[in-house]
Amino acid sequence: MARSSFYSRLAAARTRAARQAAEEALAHEITVIHVASRHTYGVPRIHAELRQLGRCVNRKRIARVMREHGIQGAAIKIECPRSRAGFSTSPGPAAEGFAAPSRSPRRPEVRSPRRQPCEGR
Repeated sequence: MARSSFYSRLAAARTRAARQAAEEALAHEITVIHVASRHTYGVPRIHAELRQLGRCVNRKRIARVMREHGIQGAAIKIECPRSRAGFSTSPGPAAEGFAAPSRSPRRPEVRSPRRQPCEGR
């Protein structure tokens, strides 16, 4: 390995260690804000909260740190009722004796002109 490559990698290692320490500090701040919000704040609100505290951090960086540390905001859950109150989904007594009509043997099946069998083949 060339001497210049060795020292450039050594300098890059120091930079990586500094960035890792900054990431851990940011993750700690995000966790504190997230816990204070009762685990409801997501990326946009945490970004706004950090800006309000005077910390200028990119929103995508916050999203990446939250994803790496398993921090997730609360999602709004909208309950969609399966049926209206007071109404059942089962068929009523009027449909008890009802059966779907079967195909009549006298009525030919309607097909597309493209799908009809050829007489010559």
